[in-house]
Amino acid sequence: MERQRFVIMGAGTVGYYLAQTLSQQGHDIVLIELDRERADEVEEELDARVVRGNGAHFATLTEAGAGECDLFMAVSSHDQSNLAASLFAKDLGASRVVARVGDADEVKVHRHTYEKLFHVDMLMSTQLLASTQVLNFILGHSTVAVEHLAQNKIQLRRIRLEEDSILVSTTLKDVQMPGSSRVVAYFGDDGLTVPSGETRATAGSDVLILARSELIDEVESFVSPRSQKPAKVVLAGLQEYQFQQETAGSLNRDDVLDTVRRSIQRATALTASDLKKGVTALAT
Repeated sequence: MERQRFVIMGAGTVGYYLAQTLSQQGHDIVLIELDRERADEVEEELDARVVRGNGAHFATLTEAGAGECDLFMAVSSHDQSNLAASLFAKDLGASRVVARVGDADEVKVHRHTYEKLFHVDMLMSTQLLASTQVLNFILGHSTVAVEHLAQNKIQLRRIRLEEDSILVSTTLKDVQMPGSSRVVAYFGDDGLTVPSGETRATAGSDVLILARSELIDEVESFVSPRSQKPAKVVLAGLQEYQFQQETAGSLNRDDVLDTVRRSIQRATALTASDLKKGVTALAT
C-alpha cells in the first residue's frame, strides 16, 4: 500500500479513530486540535504529529501542511469550522477534502450545494450514518450505503444480497423491478460489474439500485427478502443521533417505536418481563 499523507482536523471520537487506523496502516498523519489538553493526550497515545490551533485559520492549516496532503478531513464537532477549514485547505492545495456536518438533513437535501460552495469532495454526516445503521436493524434491511440525490427525491442504495434474493436466482432481464427502479451495478469479488440482461448476481455480493425515495424500501424488500423485524423498539438517548421524521415514518404500522428521551427514570422503568417479550434496546 502506497504511503500517503493525511491531515485530520478534530481529535474527538471520529478524528481519533481515523488517525489511529490510518497510522496503523503506515500512513503519515497530522492531527489539528484546538484543545491543548486533548492535544497533549492524543500526542502521547498516537503515532501522529499534533498541531495545536484552530483548523479554520490559514496559519494553523499551513503549519499542518494541509496544502501538501493527499486528503484533508475536517471532522470536528463544529460544522462551520469544518466547512471553512475545508475551503481553506482546498485553496492551499489539498488534493481531496472531506467535511463532516452534524445535521443529516443538510447532507441529504443540500449535499451538492455545500460541496460546490466549499469545494468539498465529500460531505458526510455521522448522524445520518448512525441513523441508517439503526434503521437497517429495525426494518431488517441489508443496506450497506445510501446516497441521497435530487434534494432527497431519489436514493442510490447499495444492498447486500443473500442466497434467497431474486437477483441471485434470476437473470436481470427476467426480473420485474418495482416501479421505475433500476439496477445500476453489482459489486462482487471481481469488483464492479455493469449488468446486462443476462447478468445474475452472486450471493454475498452487493447491488447498487436507483429508485425514488418513497419506493426504495419496497425495492429493498423485493431484492432482499431476508427481514426479521423486532416487534418493539426502545431508543434510549436520542439527542445527537435522533431519527429524522422520514425515518420514523418508514416503520410499518405493526412496528412500535417507543422513544425514551433523556429521562433515566423512564428508561429504568422498563420491566424485565418487557425485555423477555423481545424488546430490543438500542442505546445511542
